[in-house]
Amino acid sequence: QVTDGAGNRLASALRREGDALDVSGQPPLRVVVGAMSAVESLEFQGEPMDLGNFRVVNNRSEFTLEP
Repeated sequence: QVTDGAGNRLASALRREGDALDVSGQPPLRVVVGAMSAVESLEFQGEPMDLGNFRVVNNRSEFTLEP
């Protein structure tokens, strides 16, 4: 699930491993991932993010992306 700074839900659906998701909205972006083990990579504003920087509990992660 991805929600932007204005509270708009930009994405909310189960994805399969290998699926890509491209969203844009007013920052900050609030992200909830229910299966971090299925996430191969993450980019924010064209820059790769280190997935190891996100706290994961029971394969779930919640984080905020800001410019």
